Amino acid sequence: MNDVFFEQIVPKRPEKKDAVKGVLILLGTLAVFSLLLFLAAFMRELAPLIILAALGVFYLGVLLYRNLSVEFEYIITNGELDVDKIIAKRKRKRILSVNVKTFDARGSFSKDEQLRERYDTKIFACSHIDDTENMYAIFSHKTFGKTLLVITPNQKIEENIKRYVRK
Repeated sequence: MNDVFFEQIVPKRPEKKDAVKGVLILLGTLAVFSLLLFLAAFMRELAPLIILAALGVFYLGVLLYRNLSVEFEYIITNGELDVDKIIAKRKRKRILSVNVKTFDARGSFSKDEQLRERYDTKIFACSHIDDTENMYAIFSHKTFGKTLLVITPNQKIEENIKRYVRK
């Protein structure tokens, strides 16, 4: 039997809170960087160390800002769905592995309907919570308990979920 393998990368669209975080990171970095350079001008004997610290603050600010760039990767292999979070295109973290046969319910995501329910865990691995292409799945997971998963699958991923999900 041939293995079925599909993958998809979905960029997360920034929300208002992401924009606010970005502005705060940039303003904070600029403020601390400027303050350190100002101090270096008055403390000449410590100027090399202060300038080094200022460069470190600048580098940290750039890293924090880049970490706001998030993508989700869905991998479906023979009915096993893996969801990974990719941060700044350099760090990957497995969010969830679940067999789609364990889905109790699934369908088009409606924020008003699904968010009224109580879940032990809610995983939003979608492009944006208001995206009309979002799909939800509800299942019991050994680690997360009763779980709501929201993803933005393309047609191939969705077809392969349907292929393995119990009727």
